Amino acid sequence: MKAIILIPALVSTLVAQDQAPPTLSQKAKAETPVINKLLADFDGKEALAKAEAMIPANKPEFDKSSPAKGIASSSEYAALMSIYTLAGKAAVAYGDWDKSVGYLRRAKEIAQENAAGTTIALAPAIDMWKKAESAGKAYIEEGAARRKELQEKATRTESEEVELKNFKTHENNVKQGPVAVTQLQGILDGLKDDADHFDGPISGIEKSIKSEKDQIDSPQFKGDKIKYVNAVMNPSNLESRATKADKISFVSRLLFLDPNNKKAQKQMDVLLGKAPAEPEKKAPSKSKKQKGN
Repeated sequence: MKAIILIPALVSTLVAQDQAPPTLSQKAKAETPVINKLLADFDGKEALAKAEAMIPANKPEFDKSSPAKGIASSSEYAALMSIYTLAGKAAVAYGDWDKSVGYLRRAKEIAQENAAGTTIALAPAIDMWKKAESAGKAYIEEGAARRKELQEKATRTESEEVELKNFKTHENNVKQGPVAVTQLQGILDGLKDDADHFDGPISGIEKSIKSEKDQIDSPQFKGDKIKYVNAVMNPSNLESRATKADKISFVSRLLFLDPNNKKAQKQMDVLLGKAPAEPEKKAPSKSKKQKGN
């Protein structure tokens, strides 16, 4: 999500006082580094457990009643989207592809709700700045002669100083109006983009699920997952994965399909450094072959 950074003049307009602390935002801020560390250490199971523990029983209500409250709700929804995204990543790492798709779809839904709710909540602020800019232009244009007269006076009364300050206020509105509207619209555009970012990952995982299912359901395996795992858990398939992370992801999926597969578990232990790799079997020398003959 794009960072919500508002210009000082806009902050004073939108930030409400005595708001309740953003519980989901706090949880996400505290737990995300921990979960990312677990993922980096290839502990998908624990990462998934921690991510799922952050998911609230009920999503918070989106308060669209004012721009300030809308910004607060948007922050909470952004945190919830992040939590579901983390859960989706952790589920992939653990090998549960179907659960990952479910969480990523939920993250997309939350992103869409966030965009819709924030659009409604910020509409008054956008309208306010547009009107302020328009009114400022008219005020300055219509009062140009009077402003010049005031500026040219050697001394001014208190009411004339106020009148001159009014021109300055309208001038600031003309300058800041477009900046504020552009910034607010940028927030809305960023929120709309958030939802679209999930389409690629979801589609990719769904294709993998379908491809795997087609293989398992093929005449060779006839729906037998255990037979499938035994067949594909071989050195050739493993070495075809370029990186350690790819290899671990491959084995994690097989262990999810068949948690009791000893070959897969042994290989996982080797990849994680928990067990030594089996030494390569050397082909017998020609001299030994001749002696045997």
